[in-house]
Amino acid sequence: MTHQRWKRAFLLTVGLLLTLITTGCTTTSSMLAACSSYDAGDYRRAYEQATVSGAPGPEAAYLAGLSAYQLGRHDDARRWLMTARRAGDADIAARSQAQLGLLAAQQDHFVRAAREFLTATRGLTGQNRANAFFFAAIAQQKLGRWSQASTNLYLARSTSTNAVFREKVDAQLAVTGWTIQVGAYASDVNAARVAHDMARHSHHMRLGPARKVRTTDHAGRSITLVQVGRFVLYDQAARARHTLGEQRAIIVATQ
Repeated sequence: MTHQRWKRAFLLTVGLLLTLITTGCTTTSSMLAACSSYDAGDYRRAYEQATVSGAPGPEAAYLAGLSAYQLGRHDDARRWLMTARRAGDADIAARSQAQLGLLAAQQDHFVRAAREFLTATRGLTGQNRANAFFFAAIAQQKLGRWSQASTNLYLARSTSTNAVFREKVDAQLAVTGWTIQVGAYASDVNAARVAHDMARHSHHMRLGPARKVRTTDHAGRSITLVQVGRFVLYDQAARARHTLGEQRAIIVATQ
């Protein structure tokens, strides 16, 4: 019995986050049932099945951590992933370490995230290892550690044979900082109005005028982005976004 969602390597997702999938369920019938529930997207049932024994082994603890993460129960996810990391299975320990890096990155704990990802590279192989280097580098870029990030991006590139992934690495190598993106508009008139409305706030904060950046969306349609400010540190951009009161705005990389 195969479980494809468990056999995939890391997946790049929106915001360059990470999903870790294990190598498969091949142990007890209860674990096979838990894996099936996870594959079906029934994370609550998968969590219950993985933790039914009270003291699950490495594979069950890891699945419990993944399921808790999918349920948004990050404290439980961290607890189970740390249990899996300490349980003695080297492969699952490395995957748990990387998943802990994801949790840290989502909570904007970038120092811890970089440390978790880099520690995970010691036990991962192939594309999994390349992905861990990649996400460690992104965390380091957000900390303004550009030289270290560059080193790890080159390591990610040299570890992978996937052409699409290597293109993503090349794009990340071109990143030089961060900006606040207020919105994306099909109408240039609407973009100009938003940029004008932002002008007073951005001037008061000494961020400079809002910029209109013309580009295309995933369908090839022309759109105009409205962006404001340029920052070396991700945290600087996050604080500026909070001060602007634009919590729906996103922070994006600049080149």
